[in-house]
Amino acid sequence: MNSKVSLGRAAEQRAADYLLNLGYTIITRNYQIRGGEIDLIALDEDELVFVEVRWRTDDLAEESIGSKKADALRRTIQTYLTTMDETRSYRCDLITASPKECRHHRDFLSS
Repeated sequence: MNSKVSLGRAAEQRAADYLLNLGYTIITRNYQIRGGEIDLIALDEDELVFVEVRWRTDDLAEESIGSKKADALRRTIQTYLTTMDETRSYRCDLITASPKECRHHRDFLSS
């Protein structure tokens, strides 16, 4: 396993642990469709939370999500909602994991 994959998996685990400590329930990890992936899907009480996880050593987390990635996230979220016949309210959060901390950017992606 290369170091980029290892860092990504470690970041996703740190993000999942962080959310669990906040009382979230993790529904699934690495939901994939052709052309898109959502790292974590969780419940924050009754609200679905689609979570993009980034390993960062700087403060440019939101800037690291380009328009193509944002569009892919939106398509993947819509596919999940349709496939699962999901009607709950939802949001898309960004969690950046670094060597020192997890930073949580709530509702970073406008639906």
